[in-house]
Parts: sequence; C-alpha cells; structure tokens
Amino acid sequence: MPGCRCWSGCTAAASGIPLLIGTTCDEAWAFLPGAPAEVTARLFGEGSLHLARRARSAVVFPFDRSPPGSPFGACQALHLSTNTLKWVNSLILDELDRSIVHALHIDGRAPFSRIASVLGVSDQTVARRYRRLRSAGSLRVIGLPNARPLGWVEWFVRVQVTPDAAVPVADALARRPDTSWVCLTSGGTQIVCVTRARSSHERDALLLGQLPRTPRVTGVTAHCLLRVFAGGPSGWHGRADSLTPEQACALAPEPPQHPQQRVVLQEGDEQMLAILARDGRTTYPDMAKVTGWSEVTAKRRLAHLVRRGALFFDVDIDPLLLGFETLAILWLTVDPARMRRTAEVIAARPEVAFAAATTGPTNLLVFVACHDVDSLYDFLEDGIGNLPGIRQLESAPVIRSSKRVGAGDGATTPVGRRPATTR
Repeated sequence: MPGCRCWSGCTAAASGIPLLIGTTCDEAWAFLPGAPAEVTARLFGEGSLHLARRARSAVVFPFDRSPPGSPFGACQALHLSTNTLKWVNSLILDELDRSIVHALHIDGRAPFSRIASVLGVSDQTVARRYRRLRSAGSLRVIGLPNARPLGWVEWFVRVQVTPDAAVPVADALARRPDTSWVCLTSGGTQIVCVTRARSSHERDALLLGQLPRTPRVTGVTAHCLLRVFAGGPSGWHGRADSLTPEQACALAPEPPQHPQQRVVLQEGDEQMLAILARDGRTTYPDMAKVTGWSEVTAKRRLAHLVRRGALFFDVDIDPLLLGFETLAILWLTVDPARMRRTAEVIAARPEVAFAAATTGPTNLLVFVACHDVDSLYDFLEDGIGNLPGIRQLESAPVIRSSKRVGAGDGATTPVGRRPATTR
C-alpha cells in the first residue's frame, strides 16, 4: 500500500516516536499502542502494524479534506504527498522542544540566546525550533493583561444554545479579544468561556445585551471569578516538566513588585497590549510602530507593566502535542472555610490548567487536561476525591476548543454556514 510506505519512510518508526493522522475516534483508537491488530489492519493496512507497536502514544492531526468517496474520511491523509507527511512529522515534540516550551513557560520573552545557553544548544537551534512550531500554529507566546491590577473583573460564562448554533456561536465568542477558554462541552449544547470586563457597562453589554439576543441562544449564566489559583500569571505547570530546578532558576525573571496596587493604562498601552496578545515576542521596533513611541519608550513601558503585575506572558500550546487527549471542566462545591486549602492543593496538580474560586451555586471552577479517560478517572478519584470539604462535583468533557488563551484569529466557520455574532 503506497500510503504505508510513506508512513515508514517519514516517521522513523525505529525511534518509537508518536504519530497519528486521523480525526475519528475509531482511527485514533486503532493506532494507539495495544489496539487490536485486526482493527489497525482494517483501517490502515498490515504495513502500519509495526509502527503502531513501536509508538509510545498518539497525536491526532485533523485534515479538512479527504478524497471523494473516501470511506474513512480524513484517514485518507495517508495518501498525501511525502512533503505533507514530513510537515506533520515536524509537529511532534521531542525532548528539546519540550525544554523550549518549559523555558518559555518560565519567561515568554527570554532571549533565544539565554534559553540556548541554559539548554546547551545553539541560538539558531532554539530559534529554528520555536519558529517551526509557531508557523505550524502549534505554539505561541502571548502577552495578556492581568485583570486584578488593572481593576478589571473576570467572569465565567455558560451559554446554552441549540445544537445547530453551538459551533458558530463558540467561534464568534473566540474572535472577541476579551475572551479565553472558549469550549464546547459534552452534549453539544453548552458553550463555556472566561471573559474580562473593564467596567460594568462592558459586562452588561455582553451578558445582558449581546449574548441573550444572539439567535438560538437559550440561556446565559455568569459567575464572577473571585480568585485565580492556577492559570493566569502562574501558567499551567503540567506542560512544564522538562528542565531541572537549576535550569528553571537560571531562566526565572524577577517577580512583579506591588502586584496588588492599581495600574492605570496610558496612551499607547492598548495598542501594545493588542499586538502582544497576538505575539508575545513582538519586537520593540514593531511595538514602536503600532504605539507611536520610540523603541526605548516601548521597552520601558512593557517593563513597567510587567514589573507591576499588569502584564504577563503565557504559552499557548495544543495539549494534544503534550499527550493530553482528554480535557474536562469541573464545577465543585467546597465548604467556604476549606476553600483556600482545597483550591491550592488542586491547583498544584499537573493536570490542572486553570482553577478559580467563583460566585454561584458551585464555588470552585477547574479546567483539567489528562492523558486519557482513565487518567481523568484517576484524577477525580485520587486527585480530589479524598480532599475534605468537597460536597458536590459536576464534570463535563470538552468536545471542542475554539480558543484557549490570547487573541486568536478565531476558528474557521464551516463552509456554507453563516457565522453567528456576539459583537
């Protein structure tokens, strides 16, 4: 089978690297280590079995098109050109890639030369690896405003929609600059997101005006984020486990000073924040162009916002590239007297990408990323099941993520479907 020869030639099977092209559950399961040989052979052909047996794990790379009459949909990507398969193979993270991700998690604007020195490789190697992943849309550094020092308020919003409106409404929310963590949960009729409101007017415009009037939105509930314990400026620790403590210390920037004091944005700050939300490693000359400042002023102003805790840098990376295939949202009801301790223990878990105390009938919100559904069960049983003070738990798997953090371009609206709007 020509496709199988492409797999063998482009994936270096002997090294045991993870790779899978496909989109359906059957395709993913068929290529995972330990899958029945007859299932893998039926979908991919006998020639692929040797690679399946050597793979440590699998990563799904979806393709939008498949040949006419294809019985397996996107798994026909096996027939793509050798160059395309090499491009897919380039998205697999090796140990050096993971070390670079960890370094950027510590300091998103660390010079490549400093990262290279800590990792013991050349500047060009670090730059090439980062640009490869960024150009593929798999990794980027983003600069984000920290709501609390700026006097803004963050809200967790649950939007109920009819099934046919779920994707376009989610994608419309993802295109807004004030949203993050835009997800569609199991059942396909609930969208969840975190939004930042600079004023009561902005809050009311979205929650009381735009969302309720959006066609096929059947309900909206919003809960104020009272305190963030994981995610935000602290980042997601689960993606950062490759560097030694000594290497991490060598890259660590100075902590913010007076992070609880109010920071007032000045003229030009909005333009700088907007460009950093798209690319946190934007150069000072480019920042100077959009703000009208000199490069010296741009550098000084960025340093001031970071030092005061009003601006932080995060790494936006597809969890699948790190082997996290199961994402879920948890709503917990915790005894108020035990809230802080419980939240801190949960936030310290590597599976937890985001955790915050909220208003509402449940008072602790948690986003988790696990390797598979068994790992999710283990986390629910061992990670939080034995913690005192938890009275109730609601969970929902994430079936589609339109946006994680930062200002993206928004997901592509399906062909032939008119995009919804919440603007």
